[in-house]
Amino acid sequence: MSELVTGHMERALPLTAEVGVRLHLLLCPACRRYFAQMRAMVRMLRGGQLSPPSPQVESDVLTRLSLGGDNQA
Repeated sequence: MSELVTGHMERALPLTAEVGVRLHLLLCPACRRYFAQMRAMVRMLRGGQLSPPSPQVESDVLTRLSLGGDNQA
């Protein structure tokens, strides 16, 4: 369904698939939530509403990546 939601958001689906996605979204609360989350994320990315990570977060991420990401906090 995630590929179809992306196609729906980009208006790139054939008509039959578009109708199917819309119907599914009407009937499936979980997919409606997923679609709403995706739409919100796209709005944030387009609007530049994301803040850079704090230096501590950046350091923690880089440390975990250098360790192979196996280390859990």
